[in-house]
Amino acid sequence: MLPLYSQYGQQQPTQPPSYESVYGRVQAAKENSGSKVGFVVSVIGIVLGALSCSLCLGFLLLYPIITIVIGFVYKNDCPFEPWIPVHLIVSGICGLISNRLAKSKIADISNCFLTVWFVAGNVWVYRTMGNWSDDSEAYNYCHPFVFYFAFWNITSVYIIIVGVITVVIGSIILLAMFDK
Repeated sequence: MLPLYSQYGQQQPTQPPSYESVYGRVQAAKENSGSKVGFVVSVIGIVLGALSCSLCLGFLLLYPIITIVIGFVYKNDCPFEPWIPVHLIVSGICGLISNRLAKSKIADISNCFLTVWFVAGNVWVYRTMGNWSDDSEAYNYCHPFVFYFAFWNITSVYIIIVGVITVVIGSIILLAMFDK
């Protein structure tokens, strides 16, 4: 015999999460502000917060496309290390694909490939550093734009990693200090 539904009590339907609109937040600021100046300051904060979030998301979505375009445009402009433009093209394509594959088994494989490809890019870029020339007639020519873009593309990953580690360690230290 199957158990009765009523034996397990009535579960209240859960409400979907509330996503406040910018308009709703402005209305709340209008109601909660004691003065016009306070209201204007609140609205500026709301708009700047929404705008900065939108700009960051837009940049993160466009960055792989920018990387692909730069790799293709300068594909033949780094004969000293021809893998640098190829690295940009493949990294950009994988970045676009991984944005679409979130939380799937293929994403795990893609992330493994991206890690190996990132290490290979480190080898190609950092091995070339200091040895390339911006003279297009030289044997060790590499266009400065493509080289520096690839260099900062890779170096920025390390900067972000160090920043995240610093914030985590700092947070742990602060929590330990205030937990006493």
